Amino acid sequence: MGVKPIPLFMLSAWIKAAAKCGFNVQPLFKEAGIKIDLIRLEDARVSPLQLISLLEQCVAMSPPDKHFPLVLGDTFAFESLPEFETLLTTSPTLREALRVADLARRMVLPWLTLEVKEEGELAKVIVGFD
Repeated sequence: MGVKPIPLFMLSAWIKAAAKCGFNVQPLFKEAGIKIDLIRLEDARVSPLQLISLLEQCVAMSPPDKHFPLVLGDTFAFESLPEFETLLTTSPTLREALRVADLARRMVLPWLTLEVKEEGELAKVIVGFD
């Protein structure tokens, strides 16, 4: 049994982030073997290895003053996951939203991990792939 493809539901965010970082991400998709139907963006699927490879290439192509994962986070929109957007905007705190998001993640994105680490006054969300 091979690794199952995962949805590339945040495709529009990748395109916007790459543009903000000054490069075209489409040749990288092609190089990684990711076929994209611009009519059906929600159907895009990639292997976890393709996703990691693509992310590494985007980081390498980004200028020093823009770290691609942070720009990707800034441009991220939940247009394909409106339930998550509603959850985040209606939760009283981000911590509470993350608790519920973790439950939803198990059903929608079981390969993704979310962990909150707190060190003094600093808190961070660590996103990982299983």
